[in-house]
Amino acid sequence: MIFVNIKDPLDREVSLPEDAWKHIQEGHPELSSWTSISLTIQEPNVIASSSRKANRDIYYKLGALDTYPPLYVAVVVTFWEKRRGIVTTAHLSGNIKSVGSGGFKYVSRK
Repeated sequence: MIFVNIKDPLDREVSLPEDAWKHIQEGHPELSSWTSISLTIQEPNVIASSSRKANRDIYYKLGALDTYPPLYVAVVVTFWEKRRGIVTTAHLSGNIKSVGSGGFKYVSRK
C-alpha cells in the first residue's frame, strides 16, 4: 500500500510505501514526520546516484528537519522504471556521501 506519492524536480514520481514509512519511523524516529521526506524529494539540494546500486538515487536536503538544521535529510529511492521509484529508507546525514558513477543527477540553483 502506498502512503504518499511525490514528484521530484526531474518530473519523476516517487512513492513512499507504508512498509518503508514504518521502517523509517522505527529505525529513525527523528524523522517521525513524513513532511521532511516529502520536502527532500520535492526540493532537494542534490540528487546523487548511489555508489552501491545503479538503480538507486539519494536525495539530500539541508535543514529539512527543523530540530536538526545543520544536517541533511537523506532519502534513498530505488527506481524500477525510468520515471517511477519507491522510497527505500531515509536518515540524517552530516554530509553528502560518496556518489556513484552516475554522478549528480540534480543540483539546486538555490
